[in-house]
Amino acid sequence: MVYIKETEQDYVFTDIIEDSLISEKNKNKYLIQDNDFGLDLIGDSPVIYYAPKWHFELPNKDLGYDPYNEDETLDEDILAILPIYGYEHSGISINAGYNRYHCVWDSGQIGYAFITRDIANKYGLDVTNTEKLEQTIINITNEIDKIYQGEVYSVVIEYLDDDNTVTDYDICGGFIGYEWALEALKDEF
Repeated sequence: MVYIKETEQDYVFTDIIEDSLISEKNKNKYLIQDNDFGLDLIGDSPVIYYAPKWHFELPNKDLGYDPYNEDETLDEDILAILPIYGYEHSGISINAGYNRYHCVWDSGQIGYAFITRDIANKYGLDVTNTEKLEQTIINITNEIDKIYQGEVYSVVIEYLDDDNTVTDYDICGGFIGYEWALEALKDEF
């Protein structure tokens, strides 16, 4: 008697985010969490972080550039600056502008994020609109926080034969934030 081991592969990836699964005729689409991507997803950014006491890597961190002069006045080249607050307890989280954590032991200000005149000009930002510059700092910091929270996803598309066996698949990674990833899965793929 000869035994033949049959392996049935329902999905290429087993760590499917269940509520993202879309099955169509000869195709499965779903999201997986993709923690292999790091802060390199942010890429080149107009925001500089000054965080001398923070031991986690922040993009564009320039430890040699303090946004304040010796007399505690803001450097005149800085157009927008916000405090960065961190929370470290069973995970890491950061945000810009205000302390949303309210935990005296595990949270507090960890530094600053700012945009200089030269960088604003380099990125084509409006140097006269401080509110928009501050919003840029908040948006980029929120993206970094999502990466810290593990909210990086890949879209997977599996191609099936008539027996629902996976014959091939495509994957596109680097979606930061669940809502954006789910929208891309539904609308673009």
